[in-house]
Formats: sequence, C-alpha cells, structure tokens
Amino acid sequence: VRISGATSLDMTDALLLTKQDVVQRELATAIRLYLREADPVAVHVLVSAAAEILHVVGTVNGKYTTRAMWLDHIKDEYRSLIEGAMKEPFNFMKHAGRDAQETLQSFKPKINGPMLLFACQDFMTIFESTFLELNLFLALLENEKPDFQPNYKAPDILKDAIKGLTEDATIDREAVLHVLDQVDEVDRYTRDGRLPNLKPFRRSSRRR
Repeated sequence: VRISGATSLDMTDALLLTKQDVVQRELATAIRLYLREADPVAVHVLVSAAAEILHVVGTVNGKYTTRAMWLDHIKDEYRSLIEGAMKEPFNFMKHAGRDAQETLQSFKPKINGPMLLFACQDFMTIFESTFLELNLFLALLENEKPDFQPNYKAPDILKDAIKGLTEDATIDREAVLHVLDQVDEVDRYTRDGRLPNLKPFRRSSRRR
C-alpha cells in the first residue's frame, strides 16, 4: 500500500522528513485503518501523535488549532487536569516508565473519529494543504453527517468522481475503500483532487 506522501526507497536509505511529512503519513495511515475498522489502539496512537505535532507547530506559527480552542474555553484552574485526562490514553499507549503494571480503563474507541476530524482540520489550517486520505475521510463525513459543517470540505471534483463509480451515486465507506484500493493499484493521485480512471464497482450484499 502506498500512503499519500510516501516515496519508494531502499530500507537502508535515510528519509528526509519535515513535520508536515510526518503528520501527513501518520494521519493517512490512521484514516486507512479507521475506514477499515482496524485496531482502534493503533488508530489512536497515530492520530494522537499527529495532533501533538499539529498543536506545537500551530502554536509556533500563530495558527489556532482545535486543541487550543478547547483549552481556551476551560478555566485556568482546571486546564491542566482536563488536558491530562485528554492525553491519558495516548500517554498510556506510548510510555511504560511509570505505569508498566497498570491497566487503562478510560479509552473509548469512538473518540478516534472526532480526533481524526479535528486533526484533519488542523492539518489544513496549519499547512494549507490536503492529501488523498484526508479528502476521502471528509467526503465520507459530509455524506454521513450532512448537518455538520466542517471548516474545510473535500473537493467537489473528488466527490463527483466517487459518486460516478457507484450505481446509486452515494459516497459511503464501501465506495471510499474501493477508491483507495484502486488508487493503490495505479499508484497516482493529483494534488487538485482528480482521480485516475477507476473501475466502477457493484456493492456487496452486506452494506455497512
């Protein structure tokens, strides 16, 4: 599978990475796992790591992130407590120095969806850029929750391309996964949201 932004290389080569590169790869992988309903722990670690970088880079560059917005609405005396509770699952999943024998009881996998949305919004705010997985995730969200109006939306040209692949012109998880599978086969995607020539597909008998 070719993740958006990744390049082919010999494993002995060194990667030259910017913070944007790292966040894009983390979010692209997290979105792919999320769409396939894969391990929620892996999704949470990836999106949390991306969110941390986004928060710091946004602060340094004077960009207002979702995390900063939430914290600004919390009283000063409670801010560190609330922030600690928000980070608890991620800290447990990435460290073991202080809690090697402990058990995590506060992780709720349903939080991954909103976290991915906020991270995608922050990515576009900070880097003023998008990538395939991000646009597909937003396109799916717009279809599933039409009353929700995010700050940024997927390009119409991409949404129209997805609808053209299906018999009922619907953007759902099955259609989005089909697009990802097809794009992986041809291994190309244009920055303006246009897709290569993709094969239409028939839906499975079991709809998600």
